[in-house]
Amino acid sequence: EYDPIPPEGPAEVQALGRAFNEMTRRVQGSQQSRRDFVANVSHELKTPLTSIQGFAQALLDGTAATPTEIHHAALIIHDEAARMHRLVEDLLDLARLDAGTTVFTRGPVDLAAVLQAVVARLAPQARQAEVALILHPGPFPALPGDGDSLAQVFTNLVENALKHTLAGGQVEVRTRQAGGFVEVSVADTGP
Repeated sequence: EYDPIPPEGPAEVQALGRAFNEMTRRVQGSQQSRRDFVANVSHELKTPLTSIQGFAQALLDGTAATPTEIHHAALIIHDEAARMHRLVEDLLDLARLDAGTTVFTRGPVDLAAVLQAVVARLAPQARQAEVALILHPGPFPALPGDGDSLAQVFTNLVENALKHTLAGGQVEVRTRQAGGFVEVSVADTGP
């Protein structure tokens, strides 16, 4: 338990008390973030596990009996296992980031190509959700960065935007030059 210390006494003791209180606030925030993270990960893993278990059960008990039904069940199991694999890879990436052992491969990155690949990869998901996915890339020279890491960041942003946009809405990915930098924005019409 961390109870705040009232900043009383000489100036140095008050400064120490304020520093302790700030440290306490940060530790409590960090602990809450970890609890929230574990809850979110548990929820994200539970969904594909439920699908895998349900469709595996349908295969075992013969509910999926026709070749088409069997193929459909196997396809869902495969896709959900791939989704779980990606989630676990993301967790490992986060653990490496947290431990400071992530190695970024910096090199020239064609940002327009990275964004076009992300949009192309998520286009089927957008069509299924009946959401317009629009890219407005800018013509930029190659930028220094880690293309794979940037693709992962933009994929996460666009996936989240698609998840929170209702059918008939749209998600827009825009790029623009801002001073000596390039700004990428992802905006959606969701709540």
